[in-house]
Amino acid sequence: MPTLEQNDKIAIIIGAGPAGLTAAFELLKRTDYKPIVIEQLNQVGGLSKTVNYKGNLMDLGGHRFFTKSDRVWAWWQQFFAVKDSDAVKLQYKGLEQTIKPMQQITAKHYFLVRERKSQIMFQGQLLPYPLKIGWSFIQATGLLFIAKAMFGYVSAKLSPIKPEKSLEDFYINRFGSFLYEQFFKSYTEKVWGRACSEISRDWGAQRVKSLDIAAFVKDGLAKFLNLNTTSKPITLTEYFLYPEKGPGQLWEAVADSITELGGKIIFNAQMDAISLENNAVNSVSIIEKNGSKQTVNCHLLFSSAPIPQLAILLDQQQKSRAFAAINNLKYRNLIVVGMLFNQTDLTERKGKEAVKNTWIYVQERNSIIGRLQIFNNWSPFMVVEPNHVWIAAELFCSTDDALYNLTEGEIKKQVFADLFTLGLFQTAEPIESNVLKIPYSYPAYWDGYEQIGEIETWLSEFKNIYPIGRNGLHRYNNQDHAMLSAMVAVDNIENSITDKSNIWAINTEEEYLEEIKKVPVS
Repeated sequence: MPTLEQNDKIAIIIGAGPAGLTAAFELLKRTDYKPIVIEQLNQVGGLSKTVNYKGNLMDLGGHRFFTKSDRVWAWWQQFFAVKDSDAVKLQYKGLEQTIKPMQQITAKHYFLVRERKSQIMFQGQLLPYPLKIGWSFIQATGLLFIAKAMFGYVSAKLSPIKPEKSLEDFYINRFGSFLYEQFFKSYTEKVWGRACSEISRDWGAQRVKSLDIAAFVKDGLAKFLNLNTTSKPITLTEYFLYPEKGPGQLWEAVADSITELGGKIIFNAQMDAISLENNAVNSVSIIEKNGSKQTVNCHLLFSSAPIPQLAILLDQQQKSRAFAAINNLKYRNLIVVGMLFNQTDLTERKGKEAVKNTWIYVQERNSIIGRLQIFNNWSPFMVVEPNHVWIAAELFCSTDDALYNLTEGEIKKQVFADLFTLGLFQTAEPIESNVLKIPYSYPAYWDGYEQIGEIETWLSEFKNIYPIGRNGLHRYNNQDHAMLSAMVAVDNIENSITDKSNIWAINTEEEYLEEIKKVPVS
């Protein structure tokens, strides 16, 4: 337990992920509060940490450094710079002011500029993602498929489902019933373990891009007229920044700055109790790795923990009007299976094409794999040997699913066989492999989520408690939104604003997160 001065104004922060570390850093920079971050694991970064397995580095899900927020761009660049600013300016076409030249900042580490390349594996074919009905799509699926897709798309536009309540409604209105059935239904239900008709449309509003029918027509005409279309402008949806050694490298740099500025991070610790007075936290009890329990007086509490875990600490009797809804909040877990292969293990056509991607979305109905991540293309520094392919299979499940409760050996056996069936490698035996289980990865948009407004109202009654981050707000946010929730919370504290609705409002806009409406300027 850190030594505290009697007059210190203490802010307890639960969780050392992007939200928790951002809150700690902002408090130190802008207020006189001293943050103490409580982290139950032995590493910072949360879902954005980088895992080292025998020198090969793993990113849990793939964290692109992309944002619409000027504020987040500037924040990242306090810690990381881009090595070759001239090349970045050329690639980003008009976004030069977003990326500060190296000499203008004091960052000690580097971002790489990476090309986003993703494909869908569907009926043995590799198709472009985001879904774009272009010439390659037509060649892979056939004209009858295209005709059905176009008919369904036009029908949906002429007669959309109203009111749009479920994720199924959302998908059909934007893609048509045929494409929904072919591409979105089975994959989404693989991810969430729930029928699309039972999931709120809210998830799709921030995560799913609509079909670009104009791009299809333009692409088709260009092919027919043999026009050169290679000079299209490049955008941030096609390129992104990425730390040399994965996202955790940035959060480790932030953690170092926090301790240098006088903040504390306690690893392998967890909250045991929260003491309240007049609906405000006045102290917390913390259990450390050695089993010792300490009580710390505090003036603020930030929580990026799952809401049910916080609620139990706040309401030991479980009598609050929102507790039933909170107890009914659901989550999906992530299993990441890392596999190391030789380049020579790749199949000649499909394998060599596949490993040019950052991600591959596996739409095959009989595959337990949801997505493949090829770490080599995120950063060459993620892989020890350049002649190796370092790949991860991502599986989605709930805590009570049979899959989540298999042994590591049983999970590996299923994934190896599944990957071999997909036809990317000539062998089902990787050189090395490991399994990571990550609970509370994806807040679910059903059951208790339907009462999220009531939950927000209840949590807002606690005067000095600030829910932040993906799990703190129960939103499927990216790390930039998690950071913004912490920044806005500190804004409120700095400006004596008691209304917390601006924190809950982050990432609720009806706009796909990768469609740039303006050029961001730092």
